[in-house]
Amino acid sequence: MTAGTEWEIDGADLPTLVLPDTDGLILAGPPAAPAGEACVEVDFLPVEPDVLLRAAVDAAAWPHVGSVTVHPRRHPPARTRLAFFIGRQLRIERSAAGWNSPVVTLGAALRPESAGGQGLRMVAHHARVHDGGGWSRHTLWEVMGLRQYVTWLDRRPASRGMGRPDRA
Repeated sequence: MTAGTEWEIDGADLPTLVLPDTDGLILAGPPAAPAGEACVEVDFLPVEPDVLLRAAVDAAAWPHVGSVTVHPRRHPPARTRLAFFIGRQLRIERSAAGWNSPVVTLGAALRPESAGGQGLRMVAHHARVHDGGGWSRHTLWEVMGLRQYVTWLDRRPASRGMGRPDRA
């Protein structure tokens, strides 16, 4: 496991996603505008639980896919919404830095070998979410194939300031 960015997020910024009670992938298009403020087209693709991670990495290579969020139905939808938000932010920031690689995120830990992810790399991203009454800490996962992981490692020193780091 490798650690990525630590984020500080206002819970009101999390997107409202209607998620079905089935395992699958949330596919979102690439950033539409430089600021990333425009609406993005989102689709849900049902996937069998034993191949979720591999299917997510494969789907990230499809044309017009900017980010993929894994949604295991047994995990709370709020975790999927947080993973979707972080995935979109990572994609927007990386695009702005000239790295146009799709991002795959997951709101809770899955053992890669149990979800079709043999050979994939998992990078932890930490978030503190403010819900109006206080802060809660969460760990989210970015899923990468070996080639993307090596590229990410090579770009890490330049990207350490990306995101909204924890200020506390």
